[in-house]
Formats: sequence, C-alpha cells, structure tokens
Amino acid sequence: MKKTKVCTRCHKRKALNKFYNHPSSKYGVSSICKECRKFFEKENTKKLRKQLKKKGLLSQYSINFVELRKKVTKKFLIQKYIKENLLPKQIAKLLNCSFSVIYRYLEKFNIPRNQHTGKNHHLYIHGEASRAYYCVDCGKENSLGHKRCSKCVKKFQTGIHATGYRGGKPNCLICGKQLESYGIKYHQKCYWDYAHGENNPCWKGGKPKCKDCGIQLKNHDSTRCVKCRGKFFRGKRNPHYIHGLGDYPYTSEFNDELKLQIRERDNFQCQCCGIKENNHFRAKQKTNLTVHHINYNKKDCKPLNLITLCNKCNLKANTDVDYWFAYYTYLMENK
Repeated sequence: MKKTKVCTRCHKRKALNKFYNHPSSKYGVSSICKECRKFFEKENTKKLRKQLKKKGLLSQYSINFVELRKKVTKKFLIQKYIKENLLPKQIAKLLNCSFSVIYRYLEKFNIPRNQHTGKNHHLYIHGEASRAYYCVDCGKENSLGHKRCSKCVKKFQTGIHATGYRGGKPNCLICGKQLESYGIKYHQKCYWDYAHGENNPCWKGGKPKCKDCGIQLKNHDSTRCVKCRGKFFRGKRNPHYIHGLGDYPYTSEFNDELKLQIRERDNFQCQCCGIKENNHFRAKQKTNLTVHHINYNKKDCKPLNLITLCNKCNLKANTDVDYWFAYYTYLMENK
C-alpha cells in the first residue's frame, strides 16, 4: 500500500499523515493536504466577509474579542449593570455583541444576576404584575389577567352580548314565526303555499292565449296552439318553402348511376362538413351519402348542379335557401 500521495493544490508529494481522513476515497485520505486546506479556508472566509459587508448582510455581533476583553471589565459591568441598572441586552447593544457574552462575563466576575426583580424590573407596574386575577362569572383564577376565562367568554359573546348582534333572527312575513337563519323572508312551506298565481314574484299575467282561436296555451313562450300553427305555417309561410317545387318528383335522369358518379367525383366525402362515406354508413343513419341539387330544381341534373352531402348538411340546405345556394355554387366554381 502507498504511504505517500500528491496534493492536488500544491502538487507536492507528502505522507498520508499530512492529509485528512476520507473513507470514501481511494486511499482513505482526501485529495488536498492539511496546509492547503487551512490556507484556502482562510482566504474564502475573508472573501465572504468582504462580500457580506458590501451587501450589508454581515452580522452586527462579528467583532474582535481582543478589543471586547479590554472594554468589558469588572468596574464597567458594576457601573452599567448595578449602578445604572441597565439590562444585559442594553449593555450588549453598546458593545455590539450578543447578550449571552455579557452573561458569561457576569459569571466570570461573580456579579449577582438577579438585580432586575420587583421594583428594579423595567416592566414593573405598581406591583400588579404578580397579582392574581379571577373570572367574574365562575370565580376561577385567570392567569391572563382578563375579566373572564376562555370558557365564560364564549358563553358571554352569544346572543345580545355578541359583537355582531343585529336584533336576532328575522320573522316569517306570512306566518310571523321566527326563521332558522338570516337573509330569508319566508319559511319554505309558507312560500310554496302562498306563492302561487298573482302572489308569485315572477308573475307575468298568466299563460298567453292563442292568437287565432283564443284557447289558453300551456307554455309562456308559444303564440299559437298546435292546430292553428299547422294551418298558419303552410305554403310560403313555411320556413322550408322552396319556390313551390318541393312536392314535385325526381326525374328518371336522377338515378343511382348518376349519384355514384357524383360521389366518385367528390371522393365519397361530404363537401360541407367533410365526413367520409364509410364513417357516415357506420353512424346512426347507416346510409350512403346523398346528392343535393344546388338550385333546388329537381329537373336540372347537370353535374355542376349536383353536390355530395351528408344527411345533416342536406337538411340544413332546406332552410335559408339563398345562403346555401350561393355557398355551394361558390364551392363548385372554385374546384
């Protein structure tokens, strides 16, 4: 086994005794010798102190103990601690050191430490600090110095004596009995019995009547009954009205072969939403894609007038006819 090693800082070969022990290293010794480690530790502490002084983070108690020994003598402590009646913390502020150092010097010089008791204490208030206090309600001793103990305070600060008391819980406006909580005007049962018809705060004059026959309707939003609505929305009044040509049958030209050619031209894909025929067949419809007449004329079976759509998009084209006619013509022209 080797008895010497080269230091990584000074690059000198030295004996293993001149290195600190390090069990996890190869030879059980650290890579830096003792002299180099002490030298670099001193330099690092000096650099750190300079950096901390610049930033203002250096402790106020970091002073030289040689100077402190010259200042802190027995006469100095008797003068400040006994005659001037200063506390150890006040003396430590004068010397910029911790108060624990002052206590050590007091023990060293055999100066009695119990000088700040009773009237000499800086928090003395006419002897009331040592007086016993008792609770007004239960009579038990209270060390905190309050009128009541913690249990009696909780009992006292309820009801009328509470700080947030607002005259108690309100009464129901219908039956006059006291309510269970704040912010409520009625009992739940009273409200449901009373708030019907004209007494309901959301009353809007009742349900409307049909404009044509005068029968009372079930819903507030509707204007006509089912019979009158079916008669009213016929012909040109119907939103799905297509120039009166909706009832005409398809021609013989519009057969399965023509539909297949149009679907092949459009790659078996809906030109509006983009769904493919395989996905459309697997869906709830379970049918192939449909072919739509752009100008809504069933006799016009030219390829430019036909476009492949799914069921949903074909149903949408029956409403707002002018918009879909312009949109699909634009698609066919820009193909």
